[in-house]
Amino acid sequence: MASIKHSGTHNNKKIVVLFRQTPNEDHMALVTYSDSMPSVLHDAVMECLQSDSGQQADNLADALQRKVMTDGRVALTVLHEGGYIKKVQTNQVLMRPNAKSTVRLDELNSVVDGLKAGGEAAEKMREMDANQGMVMPESRGRDVGEPANVRTTEPTQPIDDSQLANNLLNQAKGFEDEASKLREQAYELNPDLKPRRGRPAKKTTADVKA
Repeated sequence: MASIKHSGTHNNKKIVVLFRQTPNEDHMALVTYSDSMPSVLHDAVMECLQSDSGQQADNLADALQRKVMTDGRVALTVLHEGGYIKKVQTNQVLMRPNAKSTVRLDELNSVVDGLKAGGEAAEKMREMDANQGMVMPESRGRDVGEPANVRTTEPTQPIDDSQLANNLLNQAKGFEDEASKLREQAYELNPDLKPRRGRPAKKTTADVKA
């Protein structure tokens, strides 16, 4: 037999879950015991439970609020006025997601809440991906747990023409030093390439191409 949403057990008694969670008390739920209701009320509740509107409702109480009994009374109101609604802990309620397994209501609530939050989380992730590389992170202080002697990276300051010129000269000097070393290595391999007084050095292949 296929499982019916909103139905379960509490202390081995059959129940119908009206609210999976109560306001400001996520660990509590509102239920009614199937076998404790008079037959007229029981039939109205079970009819609503098995209906399309009952199975599609997040909380069965929403559907029972619209369920009118044969005597004209609203089913949820009758449950409340008759004292048939009880508050129980969600970790003591066993739900039956399918015909062969059960799950605690508190665990089921966590899954349902996670699925609902998933759409918002995915949208936030897409926004972050779209802004990646284009938005600079805001300056922040030391994070919790970050060592006190670790300093955050200072923002890079733009350099002026004088600093740029000095950088270029330093680079040029480095190239000259490297060229001098390479030249000496070449002379050691082939002394004939080393220039002598009174005559120019032999032209290398690089000189000819130049």
